[in-house]
Amino acid sequence: MSYEIGYAPRGDRHVRTTSKATAREALKTARALIASDEEIRHIKAPYGGQIGMGELELAAEREDG
Repeated sequence: MSYEIGYAPRGDRHVRTTSKATAREALKTARALIASDEEIRHIKAPYGGQIGMGELELAAEREDG
């Protein structure tokens, strides 16, 4: 089970995806994508459904204990 991030360059319709095993890794990747001017199209959680950056940040905090 992993977090899936869908992203694309701004204005591009072709969505690429990457998967990360933990919320912490997914958050680091999402932040790097945003910093490189990629647009996050979706984040799917391993427990089902789409989540936003705020929910991903909370999940990463929970992993840290």
